[in-house]
This record gives sequence, C-alpha cells and structure tokens, in this order.
Amino acid sequence: MKSLASILFFITLFVAINLVKPVWAVQFELAPDVLDLNGPGQAKPGAGQELQCFQFNNLWGYLDLQGQVVLEPIFGSAENFFPNGLAKVANSAGKIGLIDPSGAWVVQPGLDGVVFANNDGDFGLMGQVGSWWGALDNTGRWLIKPRFKELGYLSQGLYKAQYHGVVGLLSPTAGWLVKPKYSSMLNIGSFTDKSKNLIKIFVKDEKNNNETVSEGIINLKGKVLIDPKFTDLNQVHNNLDYFFVSSNKKFGVIDLKGNFIVPLSRTTVVYNEKRNELWVEHKDSDPLAYTLDKPGTRTLTMAETWEFVNDLKWKLAPCMEKIRKKDQGYCDNQGRYIIGAYQEVQSFSDFGLARVKKGGKFGYIDVKGQVAVEFNFEDGGSFYDPGVAVAKSKGKWGLINSKGGWLIKPERDMATFIPECQLVVVKDGEKYGVFRASGSVAFKPMFEDYRHFPGESRLWLKLNGFWGTLDKKAKWEANPKFEEISSFNEQGLMRVKYKKKFALINKKIEFLAYNDLACNQNVVKNGANQIIWPKNIPQNCQ
Repeated sequence: MKSLASILFFITLFVAINLVKPVWAVQFELAPDVLDLNGPGQAKPGAGQELQCFQFNNLWGYLDLQGQVVLEPIFGSAENFFPNGLAKVANSAGKIGLIDPSGAWVVQPGLDGVVFANNDGDFGLMGQVGSWWGALDNTGRWLIKPRFKELGYLSQGLYKAQYHGVVGLLSPTAGWLVKPKYSSMLNIGSFTDKSKNLIKIFVKDEKNNNETVSEGIINLKGKVLIDPKFTDLNQVHNNLDYFFVSSNKKFGVIDLKGNFIVPLSRTTVVYNEKRNELWVEHKDSDPLAYTLDKPGTRTLTMAETWEFVNDLKWKLAPCMEKIRKKDQGYCDNQGRYIIGAYQEVQSFSDFGLARVKKGGKFGYIDVKGQVAVEFNFEDGGSFYDPGVAVAKSKGKWGLINSKGGWLIKPERDMATFIPECQLVVVKDGEKYGVFRASGSVAFKPMFEDYRHFPGESRLWLKLNGFWGTLDKKAKWEANPKFEEISSFNEQGLMRVKYKKKFALINKKIEFLAYNDLACNQNVVKNGANQIIWPKNIPQNCQ
C-alpha cells in the first residue's frame, strides 16, 4: 500500500507540474516555430537610396532618378529603400520580404509585417509572423524568433519585449537583461557615444487604475540608475548626464546618480547652452544659475527668463520685470531689464517688432521699446517681411502693415501669412482664398483646402477635388490636376495620384514617371512623354 501511495503521489505531482506551466512557457508554445528566411541578396548600408518605387498595373518596381526602370514591376507592393540598404516588398500572395538594390531577396517572403527602426544611424529590423514579432539581422537570420505580441528596437542591439502586458529588456545574445515588469520602455537621451545611451522605464500605478505613470532610467545593462518615481523625466541637453524631472507639479534637475542639481520647486527650469547653466527662480531673491561643469550655485541679476536665452533676437528676450510683480517685459543678453511692463509679451521677429499686450489689447513695439503699432487688436501674429502681420478685430481676421493700417480688412474667419510664399490664406465659411502680401486679391475664397510644406516657396490648393500649386507671385505652377499629394522626399520627389493612377513628380512639378495609355494598353511615361515601361512596346506607340 505504501508503494502504491508513493506511485500515486508521483503521478499526481507529474500531472500538476505539466498542468501548471509558467505563463511564459505557455506563451512560447502558442507561437509558431519558424525557420530563418535567408536569401541570396546582400544588404549594404546606404545602398538603394537613389531608387524610387513605382506602380504599374497594380504591381510595383523601381526606377532611378533619371527615370530609367532598374527593377521590373513584379512585386505586389513596395516601399523605398531603408538606410540599411533593404527595401520592403511583397510577393503576389501578400507575403513580405526584403530585397537589395539588385532585386535579390535578402529576406525571403514569409513575413506578415516589417518594422524598420532608425535611431540616429543605429538600425533595428523587426519581422512579424502571424500575430508574433521577432528580430532579424540584415541577412534574414532570426536574432529573436517571433515569440512576442509586441517587440520594439531600443539601442545597441537591445529590444523591448512584451509578455502579458508588461515589458522587459531583451538581448538576442544574452537573453533577458530585465525580465518583463514595466509598462513600457523608451530611448532617452542623445549621446555622441552610443554606448552611453539610456532607456526610460515606465511604471503604472495599479492602485490608481493605471492612470498615473512614473518614469525612471536604466542603462543598457538593465541596471536601474534612477528609480521610477517622477511624473516626467527628460534629458537636459545632448551629451549631458542631467535630466529635467517633475513630481507633484514641482520641477527640478537630477544627475544619473539621482542627486538633485536643482531642487524641486514650482518654477520651470531653463537650460542656457551658451553658458552651460540651469536657470531657475529663487523664492527669496533673483533667480539662481546652477553651473553644470562646476558644481555649485551663484546669483544672477537677470529676472526669470521665458525663453531660451541663447536664442535671443535683437539681443532681447521676454522676461519678467520682477518675479513678485508678474509684469512681463524684455531683458538684454546681460540680464538687464530694458523694456516693460506688459500683460503679455512675445519674442521679436526677424522684422524687428514684437507683439505685446496692454490694457487687454494687443499692439507691437520695436527693439527700442517704442510703440510701432497701437494697442487696437484682439489678437495678432508675428510681423514678417515686407512688414505685414495678421491681426484680429471684432472677431474677424485681416492683414496689417507695420503702421497698423489694414491691407486686408478684418472680414475673414481666419487669416494666415506664409512668409516663404509671401501669400496670405484666408477662410470664409468652408472655403479658402489667397491674397498677396500687398493686400491684393489673388483668388477669392473658392478652394476646399490648402497645404504648405515647410521650407518651400509654393502653396498647394485644392479645387474641385484636385490639387495644384501657386508660386510666390500667386501664379499657377501647376493647374489643379492631382487627386492626391504628399511631401517631397530627400531626393526631391513627391508621390502623387494623377488621373487616378500613380505618378512621381520633382520639385519643378515635372513628371519623373506617370501611368498613361498607349495603343490601348497601360504604360509608364517619363517627363518627356516617352514610354519607359513596358520595354517591348511597339515603336508606333511611342
């Protein structure tokens, strides 16, 4: 009987062990067992950047910047090449792989998703099989097999991996550096020496229904450097091991050892890059400057700054006359109070005027503190060359000159001056119109939408469902003919939809390639109206 009882005990124990498996083991068993996806291609960082994907008959290929077809349109979908020399494409079955610029498979099609991460030249590649994510190298070999519902690249070959709603730090070679226990992870800090990179950790307060999140820092080995106890935590400046922190609506600065450089107080701290100082209001006197290269403090004569002092324009920056009075004005680059006092101030624009508020109304002053435009407005924008600014009066917007005279009467629901274009966009109801900087009408409100891309001297307008573009003289560069537009990429090309089909245009609004018809068949043409695909098209169709 004793032996029978022993046998039954061990049978029960064996069954229990196999039934009560660790959660992670169960999770692993549900994930597919996949093989490496190596292909014959080779990835070379920087390769393929001059190639652009194009569409033909619902298939995708690649052409160069001269409009010559380099890779035939044989892919079900395609994207432009990543900086690591690989491009994400799909076969006719919808399975995703990665190719090199010759078109050879580096990662053979077998993926359901691909995410490429570029952290300042530090690349990571994640692949999805079914609903599971893993990490790949540039040869198609699995660094981490697809075992995770979520996987993200962090830095220096390390990944954040999620198990049952919590995240850990995973190395493909060393395994778990930090087992899953945090709500999230994120790169923090910008260092020239990438080995100094850090990882921000997030912890949710379960007692508070996960509404409160605390932030801390671990290093690349998973060691906790700063406990997660702050509501906000960010690097002071590139290459500095100092961090702005906040807790209970108080702000301060700490180092990587958790020591407070600037104690928590209710005043925002500002970093002065030029002097390598942290500026903060002192409760009893003028603000203090905490010098980072020489630990300690010293008192400044400058009042509380409202902007970064190294970005002074006209050697003036908005500041407060005295901390206790709350009147705003302007200080010079020596910290001396020059101009004031107002209810509200803004930086001086390049034109040399600043918007200020007094008696509940807005006006403009020059760099000597003289009133240039009287306080007659409910609101206003910055002044730009040739001396114009949008302004609001009686609930409507218009455009004024540097003496306060109306160039465009305040009759519009919205007005925006775009300095690069020297044009004013106004809105009446649901329609947009365009005026010149002189105040003359270019187009009455008739457009459905407008778009301006930073750094460009053209304005895109949508009319009857089609996009066109104006130059600085409000002349059409291209009449409205594109159904869809995007932004220009690094090669100066924009993907658009033209005649309901794919097209590529350059910054001169010339076609690099567009889909068309010739001899009753679909073709791809270049800007010279020459057929570049198919290659065997009859000559009489050219």
